[in-house]
Amino acid sequence: MKLSQVTERIYKTKNDIPYIKLLAFGKEVKGRETDIDFIEQMVKKYFNTSDMVKFHKALETDPKRIKFRYKFVVDLSIINDYIDAEIFQGENDIEALLRMFVKPNHRFEKVDVHKISYAEAEHILKSFSPAY
Repeated sequence: MKLSQVTERIYKTKNDIPYIKLLAFGKEVKGRETDIDFIEQMVKKYFNTSDMVKFHKALETDPKRIKFRYKFVVDLSIINDYIDAEIFQGENDIEALLRMFVKPNHRFEKVDVHKISYAEAEHILKSFSPAY
């Protein structure tokens, strides 16, 4: 077994894919979606895997249960929060939007939105804007 096989990440579902990296990856490959070699290089760069088939399957596989690292609060009864959420969504600032909705599980825990998975982010964003 090669050392590169040991250090490569294995992705099985959307729970395993970091959402902020996925957004950065999408911006990087925009306009070059047909260049397979470039996409393969970018997947290796952003997600540290070379198994394209399993990665593609993980992008399409919904987990049976979403693993929430943090608790999320979508309370838009306060008008300021609602306006801020609309502004962040309009500017496509997903990172700020996630920071707004995600709270730590414990008092002294810090929230790192870069650890939020694709499945978590998808659930949070759908609960904020169910009409879209």
